[in-house]
Amino acid sequence: MSENFLQGSPRGWGNAEQSREESSAHDAALWRAVATQATHLSKGEPLYHEGDGATTLFRVRSGLIRLLRIKPDGRSVTLRHVLPGDLFGEEVFIGAQRFADAQAATEAVIELIDPEAVDPANVVSVVESLVEQTKRILNDEYDFQVGFLRERIARYLLKLLRTPLARKNELGQWCVYASHELIAEGTASTRESVSKELAEMRQDSILDTGYRCIAIVDARTLRALGDPEGVLHG
Repeated sequence: MSENFLQGSPRGWGNAEQSREESSAHDAALWRAVATQATHLSKGEPLYHEGDGATTLFRVRSGLIRLLRIKPDGRSVTLRHVLPGDLFGEEVFIGAQRFADAQAATEAVIELIDPEAVDPANVVSVVESLVEQTKRILNDEYDFQVGFLRERIARYLLKLLRTPLARKNELGQWCVYASHELIAEGTASTRESVSKELAEMRQDSILDTGYRCIAIVDARTLRALGDPEGVLHG
């Protein structure tokens, strides 16, 4: 199977094989110099909760972080994915409380940064990181509105393939290790509708599905569905 579908950086998302940290070694060194410590999180482990006091800025060294809120029905809504090299916890600069929960979507290493240590040399890096994340959020909001559910699922899977949620399985297939609920959040749909569509995509030999695992069987068709004009490479 061709792996060309993993090349490029769609709408600012990173690459599972080469994190944005590797392409910005200078920034990585700059932030590690001011980080007070690094903490390791297990998959699903919270870093902080909505309403907590904000005293620290954070940077993702490795892994994937979800910023989320809990709906009245108990389901979570992902507000933002934070990729390797991204900064988050920016509420600390305005003395506000945390506006969302932060939870590890994969095993992760997070650098803790004292906001008092952010000097002019770091400010540009803060702004660039937040602007890049804002661009991803705006592009995602646009993508929610474009295409049928199957196309939106394909587009979201292509994005997730460039995050730490993706890795090869024992058969050598690229897989996205995510729940149907997470796919529903990323496609402005419901878990039930996503499960039904994924089952049909499995019948059509585009994907193979298991527990929290979606394997890419037909990459060419997935790309044709989710990115027919190649705009995700822009």
